[in-house]
Amino acid sequence: MRAFLLLLFSFLLLSAPVYSQVNTDSLEHVLPQLGGKERIKVLADLCWYLAVKDRKMAETYGQEALTLSQEQGFDSLAAQAYNDLGTLYLRYGSYDTSINYLNKSLEIRKELKDTNGISSVISKLAVIAENKADYAEALEYNLQSLEIFEKKGNKSAVCTLKGNIALIYCNLGQYDLAIKTNQEAINIAYQLEKTGLILSCLSNFGNIFNGLEDRDSAIFYMEEALTLAYEIEDENNQSLLLQNIGSQYLEKGDLVKASDYLQKALEIRERKGDKKGIVSTKSTLSKLFAAQGDLDKAIRFGQESLAIGKEIGVKENVMSTYMILSNAYQKKQLLETALAYRDSFILFKDSITNAEFSDKIAEMESKYNAAKRDQEIQRLNNERVLQDQELKARDRQRLFLIIILLFALVFVWYIYRAYKNKHRANELISEQKAEIEHKHQEITDSINYAKRIQTALLTADEQWEKISPENFVYFKPRDVVSGDFFWAYQAPNNIAVWVAADCTGHGVPGAFMSMLGVGFLNEIVVENNITNSNEILDRLRDKIIHALEQKNVESQQKDGMDIALCVWDQNTNKLQFSGAYNPLIVIRNKEILQIKADRQPIGNYFKKKPFETKEFQLEVGDILYTFSDGYPDQFGGESGGKFMIKRFKKLLVEVSERPMEEQMRILDREIVDWMGDKNPQTDDICVVGVKICD
Repeated sequence: MRAFLLLLFSFLLLSAPVYSQVNTDSLEHVLPQLGGKERIKVLADLCWYLAVKDRKMAETYGQEALTLSQEQGFDSLAAQAYNDLGTLYLRYGSYDTSINYLNKSLEIRKELKDTNGISSVISKLAVIAENKADYAEALEYNLQSLEIFEKKGNKSAVCTLKGNIALIYCNLGQYDLAIKTNQEAINIAYQLEKTGLILSCLSNFGNIFNGLEDRDSAIFYMEEALTLAYEIEDENNQSLLLQNIGSQYLEKGDLVKASDYLQKALEIRERKGDKKGIVSTKSTLSKLFAAQGDLDKAIRFGQESLAIGKEIGVKENVMSTYMILSNAYQKKQLLETALAYRDSFILFKDSITNAEFSDKIAEMESKYNAAKRDQEIQRLNNERVLQDQELKARDRQRLFLIIILLFALVFVWYIYRAYKNKHRANELISEQKAEIEHKHQEITDSINYAKRIQTALLTADEQWEKISPENFVYFKPRDVVSGDFFWAYQAPNNIAVWVAADCTGHGVPGAFMSMLGVGFLNEIVVENNITNSNEILDRLRDKIIHALEQKNVESQQKDGMDIALCVWDQNTNKLQFSGAYNPLIVIRNKEILQIKADRQPIGNYFKKKPFETKEFQLEVGDILYTFSDGYPDQFGGESGGKFMIKRFKKLLVEVSERPMEEQMRILDREIVDWMGDKNPQTDDICVVGVKICD
């Protein structure tokens, strides 16, 4: 999935001529009867409309429009002709030729002070820079357009351009800037209440988190965008987002969901006759079927994609499909066919490169012929001055020897001076080292004292024993102090409340947040006697927001916590569960029951809503597990990947029939073995297990 999808969207939004749908045959029929300015306008229309289906005729009409407008002195029409021809070459990937025409259009429009025309050309130059991976230049062009539209007060265009800039930051790996800039864009979109712009910004967030390889966040934002696409019946964005979500699930290895989304995308694109979209979707489905081991189906879809791609000239998809088919045939042990497709991939890649630089080659040949003539003239001049150079060379040698001698003297003085400076510097370094070691020891002592304070605030074993004699708390901070915390309370009325929480960050910053969480839970549950799970989280969120003075949605990226909270009525064995991102896992007779949490944090959030309560009838022998994301997100194993929630659930089922203390020891042994010697602990880990007893 390419991050410049929004750039292409803005290219159409800001620069496409406002033409109604016309019949090109009718325009060609009336063309011989026209002259002057009207003929030039019709020629420009034909250049634009024929660009997709007949490049050669579009080029002919565009060149005639350019010639006539120049001969008759119509500067604005000449600028439009240059613009249309530049757009034509852009469509077909002839970037250098396109840049040449667009720059000429830009020069004229600057003289005419045509701000709309200037922004139109700049938006196309930005697209070219993006496609050529020249992100610095693409950023410069978008910033120029942004300045124009901010002065004109066009908020829709400003929103779109900020989205473009966010995706460029994404391509440059500046993900913090990408998130910040796209947040500005979506704020404008919400102010304007334009669903299409909101949809695009949400899709941008999906692309940014795809760049971060955060598949779950990417899918979340793409799903939000897809919901809006269904609301406004935008089938183009529906099919695009369905494919992108399917591709995310394919990367995650969830082949069933990937197939479901990709098949829906294909259904829309086939119904609309979107050949370019069909090529892309069938190519991705070919890759999916290969991953499923259905090589015959992978080959069939790959060949169908290839045939349509060749027909309409979609170079990038054709090239990637060659490689997919080569890999499929290789798996079937049809090595000659696999090699043939790999050769086609290499040849096609070379042909794209040759087509893109054909204009440069012609220019280089012209320069080469002129250079040969210059070389002959230069050879004669060189012979004439050769003798003078030999005489001057002797003088230069003497001067060089003198300079070397002076340099040697300066060098000796410099070495002596450096020795003295180094001696003084070593003395200073020794003093600074002693001071740093003293300060380091003070800091270490302070952090160890903070650990004792945090340990004292966390719920003691006696409180857990009151809730259930069979329990464990597996707590493994990454640093001395932790951003994860656990808390429990056994109320006198046989109501038990406990949580496992994950605060923003780890180490000292996370520890401060965990202390706030423990203090607020004591106030809400113990002092105010609140035992409704959703009300506890709602009040906790309000207190966190107030304490941190979070006033805008951007704070969701910084401060807050994820939490899983259980309220067990021991009189009726009914459980209330509420969660912020973190779920509850219940294992009953070695079967997993997962209760999902709300997809919002304890903190400020742009779509904040009240937390829900999930009720569940417990049975004796049920084991309830609450946890932070530190365990499943830990990197390790042979491939260096994450432990993953699926493997974590399987481990919990395997240990569920063992005593609780032994379960905790197994969890510790498994994660330590998973990390091995090469993978340090990446986050705090907290897992709480409570068994329902008689």
